[in-house]
Amino acid sequence: MIVLMTLLACGEEDVEDPGAIACAAVGETDATVDAGADAESAPEVGEYSATQVNLVVDAPSYVTIHGHGEDTLLFVDTADVVMSISLGDEVLAAEEAPAEDCGDDLQHFEMHLDEGEWLVELGPAAVDSVWLMLTEGHAGDHDHE
Repeated sequence: MIVLMTLLACGEEDVEDPGAIACAAVGETDATVDAGADAESAPEVGEYSATQVNLVVDAPSYVTIHGHGEDTLLFVDTADVVMSISLGDEVLAAEEAPAEDCGDDLQHFEMHLDEGEWLVELGPAAVDSVWLMLTEGHAGDHDHE
Protein backbone atom coordinates (compact mmCIF):
# COMPACT_ATOMS: atom_id res chain seq x y z
CA MET A 1 0.00 0.00 0.00
CA ILE A 2 2.94 2.33 0.66
CA VAL A 3 4.02 1.77 -2.95
CA LEU A 4 0.62 2.92 -4.23
CA MET A 5 0.64 6.06 -2.07
CA THR A 6 4.14 6.99 -3.26
CA LEU A 7 3.29 6.51 -6.93
CA LEU A 8 0.08 8.52 -6.72
CA ALA A 9 1.64 11.51 -4.96
CA CYS A 10 1.00 14.25 -7.54
CA GLY A 11 1.78 17.92 -7.40
CA GLU A 12 4.88 20.08 -7.35
CA GLU A 13 7.14 17.51 -5.67
CA ASP A 14 9.14 14.87 -7.53
CA VAL A 15 7.83 11.31 -7.53
CA GLU A 16 10.33 8.53 -6.96
CA ASP A 17 11.42 6.45 -9.95
CA PRO A 18 9.05 3.45 -10.40
CA GLY A 19 12.15 1.22 -10.63
CA ALA A 20 13.41 2.41 -7.25
CA ILE A 21 9.99 1.82 -5.72
CA ALA A 22 9.78 -1.69 -7.20
CA CYS A 23 13.33 -2.44 -6.05
CA ALA A 24 12.47 -1.40 -2.50
CA ALA A 25 9.31 -3.54 -2.58
CA VAL A 26 10.92 -6.79 -3.80
CA GLY A 27 10.12 -9.46 -1.26
CA GLU A 28 7.05 -7.63 0.04
CA THR A 29 3.73 -9.07 -1.02
CA ASP A 30 0.35 -7.34 -1.32
CA ALA A 31 -1.27 -10.39 -2.98
CA THR A 32 -0.57 -14.02 -3.83
CA VAL A 33 -2.18 -15.72 -6.83
CA ASP A 34 -1.95 -19.14 -8.44
CA ALA A 35 -1.14 -18.77 -12.13
CA GLY A 36 -3.52 -20.38 -14.59
CA ALA A 37 -2.59 -23.46 -16.59
CA ASP A 38 -4.19 -21.80 -19.64
CA ALA A 39 -5.40 -18.40 -20.81
CA GLU A 40 -8.97 -19.03 -19.66
CA SER A 41 -7.95 -19.64 -16.04
CA ALA A 42 -5.36 -16.83 -15.82
CA PRO A 43 -5.86 -14.54 -12.78
CA GLU A 44 -5.34 -10.78 -13.05
CA VAL A 45 -2.30 -9.11 -11.49
CA GLY A 46 -3.34 -5.68 -10.27
CA GLU A 47 -1.50 -2.42 -10.84
CA TYR A 48 0.75 -1.12 -8.08
CA SER A 49 0.42 -4.42 -6.23
CA ALA A 50 3.46 -6.49 -5.26
CA THR A 51 2.19 -9.93 -6.28
CA GLN A 52 3.68 -13.36 -5.63
CA VAL A 53 2.61 -15.68 -8.47
CA ASN A 54 2.71 -19.44 -7.83
CA LEU A 55 3.64 -21.13 -11.11
CA VAL A 56 2.31 -24.34 -12.66
CA VAL A 57 4.97 -27.05 -12.25
CA ASP A 58 6.86 -28.04 -15.43
CA ALA A 59 4.43 -26.21 -17.73
CA PRO A 60 3.67 -22.69 -18.95
CA SER A 61 1.74 -20.51 -16.49
CA TYR A 62 -0.48 -17.53 -17.25
CA VAL A 63 -1.63 -14.28 -15.62
CA THR A 64 -3.35 -11.24 -17.10
CA ILE A 65 -2.56 -7.55 -16.77
CA HIS A 66 -4.89 -4.72 -17.74
CA GLY A 67 -3.74 -2.21 -20.33
CA HIS A 68 -5.01 1.37 -20.20
CA GLY A 69 -3.49 2.71 -23.41
CA GLU A 70 -0.49 4.00 -21.46
CA ASP A 71 3.20 3.32 -21.04
CA THR A 72 3.64 0.55 -18.50
CA LEU A 73 6.42 -1.16 -16.60
CA LEU A 74 6.24 -4.81 -15.55
CA PHE A 75 8.82 -5.74 -12.92
CA VAL A 76 9.80 -9.36 -12.27
CA ASP A 77 12.24 -10.81 -9.72
CA THR A 78 13.39 -13.69 -11.94
CA ALA A 79 15.13 -13.33 -15.31
CA ASP A 80 13.96 -15.26 -18.37
CA VAL A 81 10.61 -16.31 -16.90
CA VAL A 82 8.31 -14.02 -18.99
CA MET A 83 7.93 -15.81 -22.31
CA SER A 84 5.34 -13.57 -24.02
CA ILE A 85 2.88 -10.72 -23.48
CA SER A 86 -0.11 -10.73 -25.85
CA LEU A 87 -3.54 -9.28 -26.55
CA GLY A 88 -5.43 -11.64 -28.86
CA ASP A 89 -3.21 -12.18 -31.91
CA GLU A 90 -0.99 -9.18 -31.05
CA VAL A 91 2.24 -10.30 -29.38
CA LEU A 92 4.17 -7.49 -27.76
CA ALA A 93 7.82 -7.10 -28.70
CA ALA A 94 8.94 -6.16 -25.19
CA GLU A 95 12.51 -6.82 -24.12
CA GLU A 96 13.58 -7.72 -20.62
CA ALA A 97 16.23 -5.50 -19.01
CA PRO A 98 17.68 -5.18 -15.51
CA ALA A 99 16.05 -2.49 -13.36
CA GLU A 100 18.80 0.12 -12.95
CA ASP A 101 18.38 0.53 -9.20
CA CYS A 102 18.50 -3.20 -8.45
CA GLY A 103 21.20 -4.64 -10.69
CA ASP A 104 20.39 -8.22 -11.58
CA ASP A 105 17.92 -8.68 -8.70
CA LEU A 106 14.99 -7.23 -10.64
CA GLN A 107 14.12 -7.31 -14.34
CA HIS A 108 11.63 -5.04 -16.09
CA PHE A 109 9.70 -4.76 -19.33
CA GLU A 110 8.93 -1.27 -20.62
CA MET A 111 5.96 -1.27 -22.99
CA HIS A 112 2.88 0.55 -24.24
CA LEU A 113 -0.24 -1.48 -23.49
CA ASP A 114 -3.36 -0.75 -25.51
CA GLU A 115 -6.67 -0.97 -23.69
CA GLY A 116 -7.57 -4.56 -22.81
CA GLU A 117 -6.64 -7.68 -20.89
CA TRP A 118 -3.09 -8.73 -21.82
CA LEU A 119 -2.00 -12.33 -21.32
CA VAL A 120 1.43 -12.89 -19.77
CA GLU A 121 2.99 -16.33 -20.33
CA LEU A 122 5.42 -17.35 -17.59
CA GLY A 123 7.79 -20.32 -17.80
CA PRO A 124 8.10 -23.17 -17.61
CA ALA A 125 10.75 -22.11 -15.12
CA ALA A 126 13.19 -23.58 -12.63
CA VAL A 127 11.40 -21.69 -9.83
CA ASP A 128 8.06 -22.36 -8.12
CA SER A 129 6.96 -18.73 -7.95
CA VAL A 130 7.83 -15.25 -9.18
CA TRP A 131 7.27 -11.75 -7.81
CA LEU A 132 5.60 -9.24 -10.16
CA MET A 133 4.71 -5.56 -9.97
CA LEU A 134 2.92 -3.56 -12.66
CA THR A 135 3.19 0.25 -12.74
CA GLU A 136 2.53 3.10 -15.14
CA GLY A 137 5.46 5.10 -16.46
CA HIS A 138 8.90 4.76 -17.99
CA ALA A 139 12.10 3.37 -16.57
CA GLY A 140 14.01 6.28 -15.08
CA ASP A 141 10.95 8.49 -14.43
CA HIS A 142 11.77 10.89 -11.61
CA ASP A 143 9.02 13.46 -11.84
CA HIS A 144 5.27 13.48 -12.32
CA GLU A 145 3.71 16.04 -14.64
